[in-house]
Amino acid sequence: MITIKYFGPMADLTARDEETISLLMLNVLELYDWLMETYKLESIPFSIAVNNEIVPVTSDVALQENDEIAVLPPYAGG
Repeated sequence: MITIKYFGPMADLTARDEETISLLMLNVLELYDWLMETYKLESIPFSIAVNNEIVPVTSDVALQENDEIAVLPPYAGG
C-alpha cells in the first residue's frame, strides 16, 4: 500500500485529501500516468514528492510499500 496526499487545488480536483491504494505502480512515471487517467488532471500542472522529496514526474524512481506520496500544486516562492 502507498498513501497519496493531495494538497490545495489537487485536493479539490480529486475530491479527496488523502487515499491509500495498492501498489499498482512500479515508479513515479507510472503513478503520474495513473493520476492523469484516474483524475483527469490535465488542467493544472503538479509535482510529486516521494517521502518528502520532490521528484520529476517523468522519473523512474521506484515506489516501495508504505511510501508517502504528495501531489502538489504549482507554488510560488518568495
